[in-house]
Amino acid sequence: PGLESHDKWKWIKAGIGFAKRGAVKNPANADIAFELGYMYLHLFDRNAFKHADYCRIKLREELNEDNFEEAAFWLKKAVLFKSKNFNASVMQRMICHAYWQAALQAEKDRRLDDALEYTKKSIAEWDVYLDIYPEDPQDMAKKFIPMVERKKDELLQILRNNSR
Repeated sequence: PGLESHDKWKWIKAGIGFAKRGAVKNPANADIAFELGYMYLHLFDRNAFKHADYCRIKLREELNEDNFEEAAFWLKKAVLFKSKNFNASVMQRMICHAYWQAALQAEKDRRLDDALEYTKKSIAEWDVYLDIYPEDPQDMAKKFIPMVERKKDELLQILRNNSR
């Protein structure tokens, strides 16, 4: 990681700090909480941002935070209040996706126990989503739950084989 990654991290850290101060000053503002959750999810996505791995490490080292846990925290906070800008079902689904992305990252990092736990959390959040939105706009749960279930079963099998 070079100077460019470090510079990107400084700006991301500043942006997160700014957004957090806004969220603290406006605790019932769903839009700020959602944007903060979105930042934690997408600014640390290696598929979208080439400096993501470096920034994820710096986030852990300097702020003692996990981007996926922070994303889920802020997204859960966002769904508690009415958003002016975002659809409530979309905000609820983002929580499911945050845990799914956490599972995939943990698996890439060879932290299979964590990956399994995150798949379970994703499934649990999809259950919450379906309780709130049983009509499931765009059939999102129907598309994602089987995929997450398969990953959970795959991880369980790998972990069982590794423990023998």
